[in-house]
Amino acid sequence: MSDDAAVRLWLGWRANQLASSESGWKSFKKSLAETFIPATWEIMSGFGLRTYVPSVFSPTGADGLPEEVALLCYSTEQDYEASKASVVGRAYAVMHRALFEFDAAARKSKAAWAGSQDPNKPTLRAAAGGGKRFKDAGAVLHVLLLACGEHAPSAQAIAGALAGQTGSLAIWCQPRFALVWIAAAEPLEQTLVCAPVLAALPGASVAAFHQAVVAPAIDQLRGVPAVDRQSWHFHR
Repeated sequence: MSDDAAVRLWLGWRANQLASSESGWKSFKKSLAETFIPATWEIMSGFGLRTYVPSVFSPTGADGLPEEVALLCYSTEQDYEASKASVVGRAYAVMHRALFEFDAAARKSKAAWAGSQDPNKPTLRAAAGGGKRFKDAGAVLHVLLLACGEHAPSAQAIAGALAGQTGSLAIWCQPRFALVWIAAAEPLEQTLVCAPVLAALPGASVAAFHQAVVAPAIDQLRGVPAVDRQSWHFHR
């Protein structure tokens, strides 16, 4: 049984033109549901995307928490890189600029592979003891967003606090927040997951805790239902 070898994580903030009003947030969510999320699944499935968990949180300020994040599990990193040599793959990359901010330092949307040796990149802990992997069909995926204030979060401390979880674990720490993705065999109770993590991170609080909902079939006219404080789980 192989591990989740090609897990890519995404942190996103709305583009500046969508960040100034309530109508901008509504437009952002509508574009995610009707175009961006279904396009990600349909286009990148041709380049090895097998599990996709997009999450929409709450609108935030100029230096706030991420507003849309995702876990994407590919067959291999090479499959993903192959998208850059195709017209449709490049068009998908360009589409990000219409919705997401890439220039503001505090709100710079970005993606990275989990599990590299670079301490500045996300951490990936493989499933153990028969635990579920992100790419397993029967896995129940959870997403935890932690607000950490002035205290820089520690991936090592978070992983230690979740030592009792046998499923795959991905962690991406930033100066003021941390994202945690957990694969499990069944739904996890929020208190049992979050209590040990908060005990290991003084000053941290839970900004969001999602159990990803199995995504519906994509409607070619409407995309998928708009998500708000929710995560979808696409799998093939």
